[in-house]
Amino acid sequence: MQDGTSMRLGLDELACLAGPWVDLRWTAYDPASHESLRSQLAKLATIDVEIEALAGGALGPATGPAAALNLSALETLAARLGEVGGYRERAKSVLRFLNPRFYAARGNFRRYLADGYLETGNEGSLGLRLRAQADAIGSALGVVEDAFGPAAPVDGPISAISAWASGLLPAVHRLPTITAMASILKATEPLGMRAAFTTLLADPANHGHMATVVPASAFGGWADQLIQAGVSLAPEQHARLMDAFGRLDSEMIGWARTQVLSTVRSNRPRSVNHRAMATLVKYAHAKRRPALRTMLGNSREAVQLLKPTLLMSPLAAAQYLCHGDGATYRFDTVIVDEASMIPTPDMVVALSLAEQAIIVGDSRQMPPTNFFNKEISPLADDQSEEADVTFESILDEAAPLLSSTMLRAHYRSRDESLIAFSNVHFYDGRLIAFPDAWGDRPESGVRFEFVDDAVYGRGQSRANPAEAQRVIDVLRRELQASEGKRQVAITAMSLAQQSEILDQIEGAAALDPLIRGWLEGGGLVRNLETVQGDESDVMLLSVGYGRDSEGRLILNFGPLGQEKGERRLNVAITRAKWKTVLVSSIRSGDIDPSRTGSVGTLRLRDYLDYAERGPQSLPPLGTNAVSPLSVFETAVIAAATASGLQCVPRVGVGGYRVDIAVRHPADPERFVLAIECDGPKYSGAPAARDRELGRDAVLTRMGWNVHRTFSASWYRNPEAELGRLLDRYRQATLG
Repeated sequence: MQDGTSMRLGLDELACLAGPWVDLRWTAYDPASHESLRSQLAKLATIDVEIEALAGGALGPATGPAAALNLSALETLAARLGEVGGYRERAKSVLRFLNPRFYAARGNFRRYLADGYLETGNEGSLGLRLRAQADAIGSALGVVEDAFGPAAPVDGPISAISAWASGLLPAVHRLPTITAMASILKATEPLGMRAAFTTLLADPANHGHMATVVPASAFGGWADQLIQAGVSLAPEQHARLMDAFGRLDSEMIGWARTQVLSTVRSNRPRSVNHRAMATLVKYAHAKRRPALRTMLGNSREAVQLLKPTLLMSPLAAAQYLCHGDGATYRFDTVIVDEASMIPTPDMVVALSLAEQAIIVGDSRQMPPTNFFNKEISPLADDQSEEADVTFESILDEAAPLLSSTMLRAHYRSRDESLIAFSNVHFYDGRLIAFPDAWGDRPESGVRFEFVDDAVYGRGQSRANPAEAQRVIDVLRRELQASEGKRQVAITAMSLAQQSEILDQIEGAAALDPLIRGWLEGGGLVRNLETVQGDESDVMLLSVGYGRDSEGRLILNFGPLGQEKGERRLNVAITRAKWKTVLVSSIRSGDIDPSRTGSVGTLRLRDYLDYAERGPQSLPPLGTNAVSPLSVFETAVIAAATASGLQCVPRVGVGGYRVDIAVRHPADPERFVLAIECDGPKYSGAPAARDRELGRDAVLTRMGWNVHRTFSASWYRNPEAELGRLLDRYRQATLG
């Protein structure tokens, strides 16, 4: 890749890169430089023959062949030949014995012969020619050194230089392409990968397969380096560390709890004789006590020493804790729960009791309202229900002013389909819900119970008796199915339907001991306004609204159709831990979206469709898009499948997906094993506690047996890791 454009090389061009051309440092093609390099390589390719012909006569057996000399030795030989030539010139003079230089020259000549060199008689002219050749070689080597850097054999013997140049010459005409490839190789240098590419290109067997060979070699080298460096742990080491981590985590939680209680106890008065306790002791012994507000105001110090944390409604805090003359209660922090339901004026006084506040709430749940403060009116539905007024909550007021953190993990639902609808339609897919291992079972999930012969009492009772009767039938069925082990609750979408269900339950309880036991055991029938904060194993949700006696369906759904009515629906459909049964006498197709602009009504239509058709009715969200399988996960699935396991990748729809789920051999609807791999989801966890303890704990709670497979261990010994996986699978199926 060069400047964003791809390059495809033929096998002949790749063959060039298998030789010394791979060391080319020029990254931009220049015709003049090309021609200079070609001519210098041509000269160097034959220089061994020329040097041998020129200097071979002066070299004896002891000195070796001329081509074995390097450039420095060649220059030294030229200088010595020049000295011998100078000696011969001085020896011709009759006065030579009077010249001191003659004796020095004769000494050099004798050493020349002693070193094994031969007399040629023309040493002077031979030295000059050899000097000229050495200069030419040096000039040529300067060009190739500029082109090839330290890879050019400038210090090698003449024979090696000649052979190297001869190897380059046949492909010199491909220099434009080779130069472009050199720029790519240069780009690999900051990554420390040039040597690896060079090694791969040197093997002709890799040519034609570089697109696969290069990544495989690079990743293999990195993996080996990391493993040898001891970065990865063996599975047994990791398991021991996680066991120790889990124990320490539990101990830290226990220590923190103990520390808090110890601090509170240390601040408490040790006896009733403590100065702050006098007022409380007096009230304890008094036959007649003043109002609670007065007692709290007069004994503030004792109350806060004994009970540093008080749980109160905002209005109760304003009424009982605010006093004059320094008797007002002060706290470190005010924590506001269910803040979406609290009108701002109700919260002002309570917020003034501390210098910091933590405001907790869900802006997609119930707003403050006076809808259910009205009595049931005999007026028509479209008249009586228009009087609803919603208020701004303290959560709405605080959101633009304070920093916020979204608690994304959802733990209530033991079946992720219970939260999937709200996650898509209310939370934009940002919630993280964990899949369950039980599969599609009648005892869990969202179920639709259609009542096709029901009549809604529009303008009269505004109730749906047939639907209420079906609710009781479903209640009886759920109680029988769970043998009383699951808590079942009922929520009606209107006060009138709540009243109708209560009336029919009281009648049924007189005849049915199962219903009577449920009622006496605290069975609840809630409405939309009172259900927030509740939860139940099974929730029966009665729509109530439907077609009247004339078969007309008026798209007026009481509080659901009002402003922020969709929040009430969100609350109602997320109360169940195991199962929600939607009892309705209308289907989604009965609500024409072109006839209403109410968001609450449209969401009710969507939920009716979801209850009847399941997750396939949900629109896709980019945040919940299924990520592609990694090569590692693909290898694990292939090996496990070959061993007879039924593997399903990416199980889940609620934000968290099990990497690889394995079906139970005797019950394909149920998953017996969750194989978790150490991919981006693992490394991207915000903390080690979430990654190593939290996720496994939640998955175990959702019915999974968890097995973790590490890529480094699989790379090191896939057979052993597959054996561990199969052992865990067998343990899970036996369990």
